[in-house]
Amino acid sequence: MSAFQDEMKEAVMAANAPLLAKILELSEKVDTLTGEHSSDLLTVAEAAKVKRVTEATVRQWVSKGKIDSQRAGSKILIPRSALI
Repeated sequence: MSAFQDEMKEAVMAANAPLLAKILELSEKVDTLTGEHSSDLLTVAEAAKVKRVTEATVRQWVSKGKIDSQRAGSKILIPRSALI
C-alpha cells in the first residue's frame, strides 16, 4: 500500500470511529430489547418450542390475550413465565 493509501485509510477509520461506536451501542440496545441477552423473554418460535405447538398457535394466543406479550418493533416477545 502506498503512503497516500495508508493516510486515506487512517483518515476514513478515524472519521468513522464515532459512527461505529454508536452502531455498537445501538446494536446492544436492540439485543436487550429483543431479548437476545434475556432468557426470560422468548420469541414466538422459542415459545412454540417450549409449549410444543406451532408458531401460529402462539400468535393466536397472543392476539386473543391468552398469554402476556410485548413488542420490540415488529418482534413479539413472550415472558417465559407466561408459558407456565
